[in-house]
Amino acid sequence: MLLILYIFTPRWTYLEESEKSGMAVVEVDPHRAQSIQQQQLHWTPISLRRTTLYREARYHERKVSFYFTYLDQENTCLSFTIQRWYPVANMTRWLPVRVYDYYAPERFNETMFDVYNLFVLSICQVCGSYQCPYCPIFSWSSNVVANPVLLAVAICTLVFLSRKITFHH
Repeated sequence: MLLILYIFTPRWTYLEESEKSGMAVVEVDPHRAQSIQQQQLHWTPISLRRTTLYREARYHERKVSFYFTYLDQENTCLSFTIQRWYPVANMTRWLPVRVYDYYAPERFNETMFDVYNLFVLSICQVCGSYQCPYCPIFSWSSNVVANPVLLAVAICTLVFLSRKITFHH
């Protein structure tokens, strides 16, 4: 199981209007193969630098949402870990992260989170199973059987050993 660490530092930048936002929401859309349990989200405040602003976290309908009392011009660092539950390769390179004011959702910032390291993986790097016929690195048994020299050596060894063995009544 692969663990993926997300780190964000949202802050309020519209200082012409006010010093801080209203209640703020950070929404993360993880890939379909990734998931997090609600119980794990309860540990999120430990990873926050400014825990007084944090209200709660929810996982619903393939979205992870973090709620804050407000955001101001100082960075509010947030980090959490998601697990990959299913082996998926060549997934999308960009995942959206959206920060918005809960009471004024038209005020938002959506950033595309680059997951290039996961995008370039092949199924063989993700699967890692010796039973996978598409993975010659992990499933080398088909190459061993197909090797005629190794097959001939194995047969000669069996014939030689069978002549040495004698059965007594």
